[in-house]
Amino acid sequence: MDSKFKGLEVRPRPNEEPDRYIKRFMKKVRNDGVLQEVFQRRAYEKPSVKRRRKQAQARFLRKLEGTT
Repeated sequence: MDSKFKGLEVRPRPNEEPDRYIKRFMKKVRNDGVLQEVFQRRAYEKPSVKRRRKQAQARFLRKLEGTT
């Protein structure tokens, strides 16, 4: 993993339930994009394909902004 995930640490608070602690950790993982990067690294994506995917995502977001 990249060094950007080094700050992914959650320390238990006093008298905190384990479920709450795990929920905070999972939220941090989701927000940092760790799982997304793992799925992306499963297979190589050519630069041209990556560029097309990013352009399609940008078009979709522009379309959403225009409808609101």
